[in-house]
Amino acid sequence: MKLTIGILGTLLLLVYLTGTPPEQQGPAAPAAALPDPFAFVRPASRQAPANAPPALPIDPALRNLFDYYLALPRDEAERDLAQKFTPAAAVEAKNLLARYVNYATALRALPVQSPRATLLARQQLRLRHFTADQYARLFGIEDANDIDSVKRMEIMQDAQLGSVQKHTLLAALDAALPATLRAERNSTQALVKLEQDIAAMRAAGAGTDDIYRKRALSLSPEAADRLAELEQTPNHGESQ
Repeated sequence: MKLTIGILGTLLLLVYLTGTPPEQQGPAAPAAALPDPFAFVRPASRQAPANAPPALPIDPALRNLFDYYLALPRDEAERDLAQKFTPAAAVEAKNLLARYVNYATALRALPVQSPRATLLARQQLRLRHFTADQYARLFGIEDANDIDSVKRMEIMQDAQLGSVQKHTLLAALDAALPATLRAERNSTQALVKLEQDIAAMRAAGAGTDDIYRKRALSLSPEAADRLAELEQTPNHGESQ
């Protein structure tokens, strides 16, 4: 089981590298609406000049990098940023890192609350530390997923709803999923299915070559190579 979890986590990393729900009928008072993390994203009004320096890629990958930097001395993190980006982008990255450090410190101080209250408090905290555009780029996908998860949990836990009503509301949430989140979830489900197929192949006596070919066809030869290396690492399941 630990092996499968470790492999699935690595698969997700490899793949990454290479609205409001319908109103419920009933006497219960409606809960506070959860903000749409994509509502304030607007398309660029003009293209950047052809000779403009590369802009800082503000995205979940940068946020993951900042999470890594939280465990490093600030000067070491800033030296690394200076090596990764152009001078102008590095200055922007350092300023954004400072905001992220302050945000992470404030996040740890949030009290334990209900899932909905926790989500709302976290969104408000993020908007205090980042611009709307930065917030959407760094946290938009995660927030959309969290909002959807909270809505689904509340539907399933609502004792005043019958099974048909729950099914209808959940189907409406499925239809309202942002395209980016739907693609991410489909990718995750495909990876889970792949590892389930591989587990069945192993149970049926498939060898390492068969497993490699299956992964190479489903993902890529590079991903299959990396997963094969991972499986040969001692205790890699526990380390994951």
